[in-house]
Amino acid sequence: MILGFRNSQIRFAVLIALALFVTMGFDHVAQARVTEPSQIDPVKDANYISTLGLASGDWNDSIINLLVVGQDARGGYHRTSRYRRENGEMVAGLGSRADGNLIVSFNKQTGQVSILVLYRGMIVPDSYWVGVEDAPPVADSSQSERYLANFYLIAGRAKYLQFVQATFETFISQKKLETQYFTGGRLKVHGILETGFSGFKSAMSQFVTYFSSSAKVAWAMKGHAGAFFEIYRNRDKLMTELTVRESSEATLTALRERHSYAAGGYQRSFNHATFFTSVFGFFGYAMAEAEFPDILKESAIVNAFNVFSRTFDLATFDSRLRLPDRNLHILARTGFQKKASPVYVIQIGSSLGSYAIFQNGQFKVTSRAGLVSQIDPKVELIPKANDCPKCLPK
Repeated sequence: MILGFRNSQIRFAVLIALALFVTMGFDHVAQARVTEPSQIDPVKDANYISTLGLASGDWNDSIINLLVVGQDARGGYHRTSRYRRENGEMVAGLGSRADGNLIVSFNKQTGQVSILVLYRGMIVPDSYWVGVEDAPPVADSSQSERYLANFYLIAGRAKYLQFVQATFETFISQKKLETQYFTGGRLKVHGILETGFSGFKSAMSQFVTYFSSSAKVAWAMKGHAGAFFEIYRNRDKLMTELTVRESSEATLTALRERHSYAAGGYQRSFNHATFFTSVFGFFGYAMAEAEFPDILKESAIVNAFNVFSRTFDLATFDSRLRLPDRNLHILARTGFQKKASPVYVIQIGSSLGSYAIFQNGQFKVTSRAGLVSQIDPKVELIPKANDCPKCLPK
């Protein structure tokens, strides 16, 4: 006995003290923050999705905006906690940065599809970090921990969405583009779609396998067989192009190295957007030129889509984005014309005053103040879709 306490009592007290120590999170031992799932399921995570601030119930709007996140779980800051779903299922907690940050906008009134892109290295202002556990110190001279890519992971999806929405809303208002993107005076985001490296490769493999075994899909994509198998054969190289590091992992000290890092980041963001325009072009061709408007209902397409982390199902995306013209899906408007995509891409730089526009094969830098002008618009990650005359409105 010590001071009148039995050994068993001492052990119990020590255990209680340790539990309190861990719970309070001294020296960052504990993960006391609220967790969220690494991969969102639209059914199993319905309650969680309702906390994100999405316009999930407004798919009848004439303008639908989707937030697309390219996840990167390699290296750096990680959450180690697990997430318990409402049904009791334990799944991996969010452990990825936001390597790609895009809003894909579908205007059902005009038939225009647009992609707005934010640079992953954009610094998130101090006001958005208020109340965020494990927020990096303001004194961090490099500010790299305060990049948008890290904000997604550290602050969580809801705060990340708030910043992305506010940033794009400011840009859209400054450029007087409200009629193209706003509903009810603001930029509403109706859903989130996310994918990491493994999910992307799995979905691509499923589609290519189905393409080679389904006569119906092969007919819809006639003339593209060589392109699809080239994509599949070069899938690892493609992933490298989409995700390659801008520079070494070492601390960047020289100004030239920092410029190289930023310029590479803009190129990578631009690559993400143009990759989507190419994929859209294939689907536009199938829907209009090959007269297969319901290709999104095919089981292989649905199964491939379900690999992704998402807040909505493909059936909703298919049924709520139809156009009056021949009841085609709006993706039919993304078919290539004269070997170029009509999808309107806006790449924003480190500030809202530095941006570039890419459409119909034309690249225009509207501000020379930043490194956006160093983007190479001729980079071709995958073969182009065949031209689609029937994709044009009648």
